[in-house]
Amino acid sequence: MKYLITGGTGFIGTYYTDHLLKQRGNEVIILSRGAKLSNRKGLTFEQWDGKTIPQSIGPVDVVLNLAGAGIADKRWTDAWKKVVKDSRERAAKACVEFINGQMEKPKVFLAGSAIGYYGGDPGEEPLDETGPAGEDFMAEVCKLWEDSSQGADTRTVILRTGVVMGRDGGPLKEIMKPYSMFVGGPIGDGKQGFPWIHMEDWALATDFVVENEFISGPVNLVAPTFTNAQTFSDALASVMHRPNLFHVPRFALEILLGEASIVAWGGYNLIPDVLKKAGYQFKFPEIKGALKDLLG
Repeated sequence: MKYLITGGTGFIGTYYTDHLLKQRGNEVIILSRGAKLSNRKGLTFEQWDGKTIPQSIGPVDVVLNLAGAGIADKRWTDAWKKVVKDSRERAAKACVEFINGQMEKPKVFLAGSAIGYYGGDPGEEPLDETGPAGEDFMAEVCKLWEDSSQGADTRTVILRTGVVMGRDGGPLKEIMKPYSMFVGGPIGDGKQGFPWIHMEDWALATDFVVENEFISGPVNLVAPTFTNAQTFSDALASVMHRPNLFHVPRFALEILLGEASIVAWGGYNLIPDVLKKAGYQFKFPEIKGALKDLLG
């Protein structure tokens, strides 16, 4: 199949591109702000401005939108908030316009979103894809992202991605740092949910969504077993053979990160109900097994 990916040079996009190209017969076109050349079979780069996708790219089977400024890359000033929102809105609308401008429509539009849709206030009650949107900035961004992805003349799936655990970069690399220095531990009381997914399951579940034409609308890309911050911290410390003694107080994060601290301490108990009911079998349903695979 032929894939068009925005944001394909980021952490998730790079992994998924490799995953697709390992499967015989797939082609991947990555939209890039700068001119790039590829010497890899099946991979090409097309330049774009983040606002308009050239119709000359022609028909593709799948459009995957991962583009958007990193929500936790900088302190949440008003200026940065605008960058985060505008980048997502423009990319999503560009995908919709591209799809609707093609004579031969893609089979599916995979519209990027995140678990931030549900908001950052901690909660232990389980939530599936029918759960309400939150009211903080993360939720505002995700709602805008999802609203801007509507209107494509094809099946549309909203990928509400959790914390993606991978070997090469991503959040795990940063989370591991204090444990490496023997000062690791959970944030706050450790009871808040930590919705995560192994990178391989993210790729396989996304394939599953592409292949199953009855799946549309929001899909929680999170592991099926509830993990809170304490459980995650216990598992990581165990796999790394490090102590797990230091609780990071919430107020310290708020002083350091301001409003953006909610990314670190917030979290719900999210259920991948759509995937479970559709029959997807997670390769890494438990956090300790996932961390052993990634760090072992």
